Amino acid sequence: DSYSWRWVFYINIPVGILSFALIQLYIFDPPYITRRSSRIDYWGIGMLAVGIGALQSVLDKGQEADWFESTSIIALSLVSGRGTIAMWGYPLWMFLGLWVVLVPGRALDRLRFVKVATTWALVFTIFAAVFIASYAIMPIYDGRYRAVFFPGDRLGVELSTRFRALTQRPLTYVIGSMWVGGNAAHYSPDHPRVLIDGRPSRAPWIDLGDMLAKGAAIVWTSGDGDVRVLPPAFRSVAEYAEVQEPFTLPYRRGAGEVQFGWAVLRPQTAVAGNVPR
Repeated sequence: DSYSWRWVFYINIPVGILSFALIQLYIFDPPYITRRSSRIDYWGIGMLAVGIGALQSVLDKGQEADWFESTSIIALSLVSGRGTIAMWGYPLWMFLGLWVVLVPGRALDRLRFVKVATTWALVFTIFAAVFIASYAIMPIYDGRYRAVFFPGDRLGVELSTRFRALTQRPLTYVIGSMWVGGNAAHYSPDHPRVLIDGRPSRAPWIDLGDMLAKGAAIVWTSGDGDVRVLPPAFRSVAEYAEVQEPFTLPYRRGAGEVQFGWAVLRPQTAVAGNVPR
């Protein structure tokens, strides 16, 4: 507990060297086994070491270097390939195993190679079909949006603009679900705080008196109920909120849209004794 997790890796270096030396000194094949010298794949070992080393550096130093705000982290991510493992990068990485088989192809006979290649092709096809069905076909029938389509960037800007137009103040607080409110706060140019689900217990760092004094925007979607009626969950902390005309935003990509309901809790003088807890 007194050392960082990197020592889990470092401790293996002397142990590995000692193990290799002992194997070379004391372990031999029986005389009846014909020993054949095998060619060591130095390129493969080197590339594996560089890739894993780069990935370890990204995971270890990413927090300190502010992740992808750092040029060195971006460069190491490209070397390790970590940045490509997202969205369409997942099915592309499924070809990695096939590539590994193709490079040292001499290790497999033709029949085994065909089996491996067929298995990879089948797995990739199934994965791609499920991915397309989940994100392109199913939303048409179940009426639900997917996270990848959610227009969080537009929501943040839209909510801040509307709040400023009504109150002449920057948006300091947002009341909403972790997903909807979180997206609004993350993408808003005002970077407000979020009172998750309208429950102070879920955001104990929020000063409710300050929220009442500076005002807040309450936001929800049609999936949470009527967009023209303030959800009951938010009423305990936003009793005097004024429900506004709902608005609609298109999906971030593809056809479709999300309807949002929203309300304004105008800035007011907070009375500590009346602040809900």
